Amino acid sequence: MLPIAMSGIRPLQRDDVPAAAALFERTVGTGSSPSGLESLFHRLLFEDPWQDPELPSLAYEDEGGALAGFLSRTTRRMRWRGEPFRMSVSLHFAVSPEARGQATGALLAARMLGGAQDGSTTEHAIEQSRRLWEGLKGRRLALQSLEWTRVLRPASYWQGRVARGGGAAAVARPLAKPLDALAQRLPGGAAAPARLPDGVTDEPLTPEVMVAQLGALAGWADLRPDYDVPYLRWLIAMLADTPSFGGLAGRLVRRDGEPIGWHLSLVEPGGHAELLQLVAPPDETPVVFDALLAHAHARGAVAARGRLEPPLLDAISRDRSVLRRGGTVMLRTRAPEPFHAVLEGRALLTRLDANGWVDVRGR
Repeated sequence: MLPIAMSGIRPLQRDDVPAAAALFERTVGTGSSPSGLESLFHRLLFEDPWQDPELPSLAYEDEGGALAGFLSRTTRRMRWRGEPFRMSVSLHFAVSPEARGQATGALLAARMLGGAQDGSTTEHAIEQSRRLWEGLKGRRLALQSLEWTRVLRPASYWQGRVARGGGAAAVARPLAKPLDALAQRLPGGAAAPARLPDGVTDEPLTPEVMVAQLGALAGWADLRPDYDVPYLRWLIAMLADTPSFGGLAGRLVRRDGEPIGWHLSLVEPGGHAELLQLVAPPDETPVVFDALLAHAHARGAVAARGRLEPPLLDAISRDRSVLRRGGTVMLRTRAPEPFHAVLEGRALLTRLDANGWVDVRGR
């Protein structure tokens, strides 16, 4: 069976997208429209300026030539101690029930992880995917598989967690705003900072600024992205088209006029600010984190949250953030040193670069 299944694996083509979208919806069930899902797949897999013909997405054809499985991925250009480093990011994975008896999923994963890339990662591995990765020498990143939440408006946050439409929610709603205002005045940090720290300002973040400032602000990272303006413009356009997560908000943070970092998030007024990336030298990370909270508060978010990254540990530990289990993050690198850099906090590998922002719900 295995040689037959392996021989059916080939690069995913543009013409495969309708069948791949239909298969993904049939096996995963996202509730997305066929046209919306097809559009997302086209943009992610064939319009990305960093798409790499040596590292294509993969399709599996059954004996009749029909698409019976696929694994989509993108390539992220990074630098490992100044040298080019290609990171393969696994996105969507689906196998028809009829093809599962041929170990098709394992073979697709093996072909992907055995490619020419220097490293591979995925953000939301389900249990079956996790076992496949571990069987192919991938490892779960325990820290990055946690999610932090920092409440910004305590009353509104907890009111929103009450059963939707229930009587208790209706009673609590009028009280939320005045209670949140009171929490801001209480000593001890019951609510997150609603203003920028003294001497700190922020301004809109642009692709040009990100490229110009990355070296200075992320020089501590042995492994970091290798951004260019065309890619970031494409990425920002994609981020702006994620309505289920809220609007895009990116800010460059300055202290006494000098850049000290940036934060990039998706903010939903009355909902959460989803942090995608925070870049700053270690000693400035707490200040930039506070600037993130203040900006999210100003945009009307009731809480901020994100993936727990090692560089954020100091800022999170001194704050009143709550931790819970998030998506299972897997990583495999060809050489051991980059893997240890990620574990030890010497890498900038965030949700922005691992495509943790990709959402198919409601498309």
